[in-house]
Amino acid sequence: MTWNSLTLLKVLGLYYLASIHLFLHATAATIAATDVFTSLSVQSQGTALIASGAYQATLTFDIKPSMAGDNFILTMPDVYSINTDLKTITVTNPDDSSQVLLTCDTIDGAYIVNFSELQCTVGDNISTEYTGSLNFVFTFSVGGSASDLELEQAIKMTAGPFEINWDGLTSNVTLPGVDSEPSYDSVYSYIHSTKYGTLEEYYLLPSCEGESTNGDFTITFNGGAANSIDCDSVTVGVAGIFNSWYLPEENNENEAVGFTCDASTSTIYYTIYILDPGYRPYLTVFQYLESSSVASTNKFVTSLTCGSSVAFTNTENYQIVLESLPNDETASPLAVST
Repeated sequence: MTWNSLTLLKVLGLYYLASIHLFLHATAATIAATDVFTSLSVQSQGTALIASGAYQATLTFDIKPSMAGDNFILTMPDVYSINTDLKTITVTNPDDSSQVLLTCDTIDGAYIVNFSELQCTVGDNISTEYTGSLNFVFTFSVGGSASDLELEQAIKMTAGPFEINWDGLTSNVTLPGVDSEPSYDSVYSYIHSTKYGTLEEYYLLPSCEGESTNGDFTITFNGGAANSIDCDSVTVGVAGIFNSWYLPEENNENEAVGFTCDASTSTIYYTIYILDPGYRPYLTVFQYLESSSVASTNKFVTSLTCGSSVAFTNTENYQIVLESLPNDETASPLAVST
């Protein structure tokens, strides 16, 4: 290869981007992304209230004969994943489909790093200048766990005007926020594909509004053996500060919480010993996508005490449905509360 490669290392059953290596081909040059891409335009692809909902990027390009065989990397900060069904995007001559003008490998940062990349190579047989555009859909990284990286992204990203800057190529979008604050007595979720064979599932759990909270949660992930959870990757936290999409900006470790995870039954037991007013517990779990489609119902059983009196015992079911795609491609989860 002739580009900066984000190497995958398998750790605890999940894939992590472990290191960055630079490989240079003896005869190829490394050029700047802006030598090829000349402008960027980004448009929302729907009315989803979560900022990471689909956005379409249009990159105009100008490929000259002198660039033949050259390599470049486009770094895209704050991009969680590039939502293409292909690991490599190929641009061909519209008059001769056998002539490749540009190939770009997609590298997704996901929950591992706070950027994604296009690692591109200009075609070898370029004898004239070509102009055109490259289009793809992506999602923003807006947080969703107690990891340092996602807490930082939750703080950075907020609803309203946002300037995208990819190696000097800029575009402006307006990120929509959530219409209303999630109810204190129910589960709020944010679920999406990591593109590394798992779903990242964030759940903001119930608590007592205006009073101290203690109690228990039992969450059973009913996706079958092929779609079990990774207990080693579960993170839990407590927060009183959330961003525009109610993703945590902090993990208050002074609050007394504890959890256990039973991999054999895909069940998490989460206990709140004492939670001060204004704080809410949350957890993030990675659920494997080892089959081409997933239809699972995750069951939440809540038993809380508010102040000195029993508040409620509640059961909620969240159904997750994924369209049928291989586990290394884009999935579209649908969370339904019943």
